[in-house]
Amino acid sequence: MDLEWILFGCMLPSIIQGIAISLPILGSGLILRVLVTFSFTKDVLNTLATVLGLYVLWWYYDSSVFYFIALSVLSYVTLLLADQRRGFAVSSVTLVFILVCELFLVSAAEWHRVRGSILVVVMKVVSLGFDLEAAHREEHKKPLVPVPDFLHYASYCLFPATTVFGPFMTYHQHLKFLTPTPLSWSWLAHVSKSFVAAIVWLCLSACVMPFLFNEPDWNKWL
Repeated sequence: MDLEWILFGCMLPSIIQGIAISLPILGSGLILRVLVTFSFTKDVLNTLATVLGLYVLWWYYDSSVFYFIALSVLSYVTLLLADQRRGFAVSSVTLVFILVCELFLVSAAEWHRVRGSILVVVMKVVSLGFDLEAAHREEHKKPLVPVPDFLHYASYCLFPATTVFGPFMTYHQHLKFLTPTPLSWSWLAHVSKSFVAAIVWLCLSACVMPFLFNEPDWNKWL
């Protein structure tokens, strides 16, 4: 392996493939970010986020998108029915859901393909459950702090920019993203810096590090 192969035989194909794979996420995130700058209602933005999220999940996982819908609906019903222990209740239900899917309902190959994204949704709904529970304790309110309506909840669970690869985001962060804010050069610079960093780390993990570990002159130092 030489430098030319690393640059043109590994890095360039990896960059092209990485961009192609992430296009649905990048495109849907950009669409939402642009639309947030206009005076659309929250219902419109949440509806669009949910539809784009379902499309992104379908693009990556085909019919396996059903498991994401089932998990989201089951967790929402649990949040509605649970008492003050919403965090514990939704944690228990999601754990049972994962075990039943992994052991009985879903093939090993299919579950291996979707389980990472399933865990992102699980983290979101569990976080929401504990946040609602904490808000109830802090405010000492009765009846319970209300669960968000299903449209807002669905856009949070199935948000296209975070559901497939993450990262996890809280419901408060999700609401902040959908708050109208103008586009700015600082936002563009931040996005560009993050994109370049992602490409650099992709090249390092896919091309540079395997080369170093396989080279005898470098391997003895690693």
